[in-house]
Amino acid sequence: MEKIISKNLLSGVMGIALLVLVFQLSQFSGLAQSSSHDLKSSQEIVIKTKDGKVAINQGQVLKELLPDKKILSVTWQELPFKLVEKKIIDLEKLKAYSQRYGQTVTENDLKIFERNYNGNIEITQNNSVFVYNVLWAIGFAAKSPILDYELEKYGWDTVKNLAGYYFSFANLGNGSTFRQSGYNYFDFLPLSAEQKTLVMKIAGKSAVPSCGNVLLLPDCSCSYAVDALILMSASQGFNEGQIYQAMKDVYPYRYPGLYVRHALLFKLGKNQEWSDVNAEELVSFELSSAQGVAQVSRDLATILSNSGGVIQKSIPPPIHEDH
Repeated sequence: MEKIISKNLLSGVMGIALLVLVFQLSQFSGLAQSSSHDLKSSQEIVIKTKDGKVAINQGQVLKELLPDKKILSVTWQELPFKLVEKKIIDLEKLKAYSQRYGQTVTENDLKIFERNYNGNIEITQNNSVFVYNVLWAIGFAAKSPILDYELEKYGWDTVKNLAGYYFSFANLGNGSTFRQSGYNYFDFLPLSAEQKTLVMKIAGKSAVPSCGNVLLLPDCSCSYAVDALILMSASQGFNEGQIYQAMKDVYPYRYPGLYVRHALLFKLGKNQEWSDVNAEELVSFELSSAQGVAQVSRDLATILSNSGGVIQKSIPPPIHEDH
């Protein structure tokens, strides 16, 4: 499958001439990588229109994107237990990795590693790194049509260097070699022919912000994690729309600052609230790849620049969001 070419979102934006914004672009650039904690305030972005002043509350935007807890319909299917059993991940290393990002793995988080556990995936602002890393290990180790395709496209040597580097960098597993880490090896998620087709369709046109490929060619930890979510959802019988919605639900927890920017673009450019944003469009290559989020930044900056104004209060400073 060919990469989907990024399009200019401004072509679909209507009514921009009505906005006379007061916005300071140099300050706005920090928003993309701000943490949810930095942005969780009552700070307002003040916008002037022909009818007067409109206020967008950052705290409210974050509340919509990042509820205290998001419980997905997808369940764990005892897969975390199998990851430890097969020595794909080590719990102590997994907990230490989360601590690097200021998140503490709790006893409630660790219950997913119990034998026969099949509870729903729960993601919060304090366990997002943990959840993504468990999904990453599943996406890395589970035999899947996505990784079969990646091997066919790149060849074993390239995949070994790329995927093996990312997994060993996080140091989550016990295996001393790449093969022992179990890439595309375990039959964790049996799929019907129809489910495989659905997985390939979704992965072929979706992306994550830290990667430059569609999810069909994963090239970073988060792409493996979201591939796992797609595979798990398909194996449990969820349809295409439900899978896209699950992706929309989890993306802001890993990239909070970036998706605040997406939410503002949809609000200012299309007058759409976050709940009305189409999930398939949001997670598409056009909007959610590394190239896509850069385009979102440019489109939003253009809207603001063309309207010629300033943000009334400063944006919190950025923090690093690793991928």
